[in-house]
Amino acid sequence: MNSPKPLRIHRAWLVAIVTTLALVATAAFRSTTGAFFEPLESEFGWLRSQLSTAVTINLGVYGLEWTRR
Repeated sequence: MNSPKPLRIHRAWLVAIVTTLALVATAAFRSTTGAFFEPLESEFGWLRSQLSTAVTINLGVYGLEWTRR
């Protein structure tokens, strides 16, 4: 009798899955900055405009770096 072969997944699929999960986690983390504005304002006394400027610069640098790839 022939025994069934174990299911083998190519290494490239594992790399693709891990990469996708990392990108989704990164995007989720970057999208939560708005939720932290109020705690940062009250804890450190920063203005909303200062926080918004920092996030804008961060996203701009991230976008410019992404185009280099």
